[in-house]
Formats: sequence, structure tokens, C-alpha cells
Amino acid sequence: MSPPEPWNVVAQQALLMTLEAGQTTLPALRNGLAHSFPELPADNAERLVAHLVHTGYLSGDAADPMQIGPVAEREFGGGHYRDLMATFSGAALLTARHGAAEIGYLDPAVLAGQGEAIVVLLAGHPWRVREVDWRRRQVWLEPAKGGGQARWTGGGRDMSADLAVSIRNVLTEGGVGGGELSRRARSALDAMRDEMPAADAQVQTTSSGRFRLWRYCGSVANRTHMLARRSVGAHRFDGLGVDFRLDPRLSKGAAEDPASPEELAALGDGIKFLGLLPADIKSRQIKSRLLLDKKRVQGDQSV
Repeated sequence: MSPPEPWNVVAQQALLMTLEAGQTTLPALRNGLAHSFPELPADNAERLVAHLVHTGYLSGDAADPMQIGPVAEREFGGGHYRDLMATFSGAALLTARHGAAEIGYLDPAVLAGQGEAIVVLLAGHPWRVREVDWRRRQVWLEPAKGGGQARWTGGGRDMSADLAVSIRNVLTEGGVGGGELSRRARSALDAMRDEMPAADAQVQTTSSGRFRLWRYCGSVANRTHMLARRSVGAHRFDGLGVDFRLDPRLSKGAAEDPASPEELAALGDGIKFLGLLPADIKSRQIKSRLLLDKKRVQGDQSV
């Protein structure tokens, strides 16, 4: 399922349609976007195109042909628009080799902060890094006796509400349904059931004297809950719950707008092409993808 309100992709496609055509007309560009994104409001698409023209990513108007603008040429043209053609960003990987054999690919982050003797885990085997050719983006390896780690940059995906509820159901029922657990898996599940209260909105005091609110409602809801309750000690979240420095049962107040403009901008850092959007559309996309709306925040009074 596509993410809600993908306006960053609309902006990317507007530039790509213009780049592919060389020159196009404003009506043709609007029609192309309407055909590609029929679920999105046409007036916002028109505003987005006008914003791209105003900011110099596109050049032209209703009377003149539309073409790639000077700002887009400066930001994307140096690499023959390769970065513009990729909707998602990824690390510039290094090709790992042992002799003439290509072993796989390494994230450059794995080569940092480990001292001189760097051992990595790749293709199921430990390798010692012998030499790195940054210009050619190649790393030369030799077999190692043991150790090593596989490490990649980037964050994990948000946990959906459905997955969080399914985890709670497994903890409640003590099984997965449709299959038998091994003795080892059964033992691990029993240990998790002892550590993770399966009742929704249950507060648990942790070993460090802090508090864990188990909610089982997914990353978006828990992110919003944490931001809205920072004034009463909320400071961390995941898909299953929110961590507090103070007992959340002692204060249930919630901020109407959980995130400031600066925090919204920080939340959107990982969304590519977000900088192409007008401020209001950008803010709405971040909120629709990463936070609950105001009505649902006000209705969420669970602890």
C-alpha cells in the first residue's frame, strides 16, 4: 500500500516528466500528474507545480514551454539526474572483493570506528579488510578466523497498528495459531509473556525506576502519544509502547499539537524530495505519514 499523500513523489514526477519531454506545456504537465495521481486533489497538484516554478525547479508558465529550471539543474544535473530518478535514497555501497571474486557489498559505515583491524561478516563468512579503494568504491578482503559483524545504516520501518495488535494477541493467547511451537520457542514466548504485560494501556515499572506504558497500537500512534506527553515525562517510543521518566498515571494532559514546526522538519528528514514542497503541503505530508491527526490525539486518553 502506498503511503498517504505522497506529494514528494508528485514533485519528483513533475520534474521527471519535464526532463523526459525536454519541453512540455503547463496543461500537459497538469494532466500527466492528474493521470498518475488520481487520488490526490488536483488543486494541490497545480499549487505544487506553481511552487516548483516559483522556486526555480521548473521554468515556464501558461504561455511559455515548461522545462527544467536552473535550481533543478544545479541540485540534480551534476550526476546526469541519477539522484532525481531514484525515489528513495540509499548508501553509496562499496563492492567487496577477494582476489577476482566479488563477495558482495558493504555499507561504508561498517569501516568506521573499529580501529585498524576491521573484520566484517559478509556472505556468511568473516573477512578482514585489507584495502579500501574509495575512488573506485571497492574494498579488498581476506578470510578471517572469526568475529565480524554485518551493519547497515538507516532506521527500521514503523510498526503498523495491525502488527502491534497481533503481537499482543500472541502474548495473550500463548501461541501463534496454525502451527506448533518448538520447546525452545515455547520457552522464549513464555519468558516474553512474563516481561511484556499484554493488557492494553498497562504501566510497568522498569528495573531502572522508569515507567513503560504498553499500548500495542503501532509506531505512529505511540510517536504521537510520546510527543504530546513530553511535558509529563514521555521520552521514547516504539511500536508497542512509550517510555516515561515519571509515572504516566499521575498526569494525563496532552498537547493539542504534539510537534513544533522544527520537530516536524526533523521528522521529515528521511523523506526524499520533501524540500520541493510548499510549507503547508510538506507539513501535511509529514503529519499524515508519521503522526495521528488532532481529533485522534484528543480522543486518545489511554493513560
